[in-house]
Amino acid sequence: MGEGENALKDAWWEGGNGFGFTYQGWHLRLRLDHILYSDGLELQDVKVIDSDLSDHRPLKASFILSNKNRSFIFTIYVTNTNFNI
Repeated sequence: MGEGENALKDAWWEGGNGFGFTYQGWHLRLRLDHILYSDGLELQDVKVIDSDLSDHRPLKASFILSNKNRSFIFTIYVTNTNFNI
């Protein structure tokens, strides 16, 4: 997203497999939800989690943040709160 040194990368395009559909309502399958990240992070894994709690399926990405002598691993989940109950 964008160009140059500060451009953000889409986790799915960088490390996903397949279409990565996150929306499954109205008989449509679309990739509406995104996790964007910068060069300071190293993508380890990204996946769409199969769930029927909402019309949007959760997107999960794991990253490594390295800073001199330390590395931190963390995971981000993105989901819509429009639950189907």
